[in-house]
Amino acid sequence: MKQTISRLLVLLLALLILPMGAQAAAPAQEAPTVRAVLFWMSTCGYCHEVIDNVLPPLQRQYGNQLDIQLIELKTDGDFRKLSALAMKYGQSGEGVGVPLMVIGDHMMRGAAEIPAELPGYIETYMATGGVEYPELGAFSIAQGERFLVEGMVLESTRPAPTEVNGFWLAIVVMAGIILALLYAAAAWMGKARWISANVASWALPVLAVFGLGISGYMAYVEMQSVEAVCGPVGDCNAVQGSPYAYLFGILPIGILGLAGYTLILIAWAWSRMQQDPLAVYAPKALFGFALVGVFFSLYLTYLEPFVIGAVCMWCLSSAVVMTLLLITTLTPALKPQVTAPTQRKRSRKK
Repeated sequence: MKQTISRLLVLLLALLILPMGAQAAAPAQEAPTVRAVLFWMSTCGYCHEVIDNVLPPLQRQYGNQLDIQLIELKTDGDFRKLSALAMKYGQSGEGVGVPLMVIGDHMMRGAAEIPAELPGYIETYMATGGVEYPELGAFSIAQGERFLVEGMVLESTRPAPTEVNGFWLAIVVMAGIILALLYAAAAWMGKARWISANVASWALPVLAVFGLGISGYMAYVEMQSVEAVCGPVGDCNAVQGSPYAYLFGILPIGILGLAGYTLILIAWAWSRMQQDPLAVYAPKALFGFALVGVFFSLYLTYLEPFVIGAVCMWCLSSAVVMTLLLITTLTPALKPQVTAPTQRKRSRKK
């Protein structure tokens, strides 16, 4: 009897222990995780709209189950890679821009499409066990930084102006431009002397040709989407890859520079080789072209350290050349001009 009771107790104990052991042996089922990638730029307002207002509530809702990597685009080469990635997902690669998000096999573009579609994709993938990082083509997850509601300050991804490589050089160039403008104003009002005509006669075309070469190289980089040779100071590729490298988002700044320096050379040549009424006003046109170029150069130089977060040595060089041209064109512009009719009247009096 005792043996029977003992056997029953052992059997009962075994029945209790086995299920517990089976549960312990079974692997714990992990919570599904959805992983996605957002391509963005620090100077893109729509990107910050998505990052500041769309992603935080989703991240709070799903916590560690939602892993969004932010990959910042900085150069023209990055945009070429993004264009190739868009075509890989069956979308047009022409005019591809940011913000652009990829989750699973879906690609969303723009600050309207992302908030409209992203929550639904997250729910779908959560219900089916999650999804890993999407195929990124020439990009890699190592280039990204995980989005966190707490602990990630977006402004920190762009260096403070004083930490920008070449910041003080850009400040010196800006100060030089402002001083040149003040000097030009004083000279125009007769309160300052301008450089001699001999110096201006050879310095003006030399500076214009030098500026033409700088703008030509910048235009080549922009039009061919190749990486520029930047030198030890600054990051000209970051500047060339920013939206500010194009006027109105269409015209490359390099092409605009080519046009400006070409007009200056044409006006200089016309004033020296022609005797018609246009030649009389060409020196003042020279000064006008240089003045517009200097104001535009001042604006672009300001953008580099304070908005774009990078400095371009080619751009600063062009700004210096245009500033020197402004000073040089003062001499022919302020020199009294004698029209052809006036010359004929004087010859008759004699």
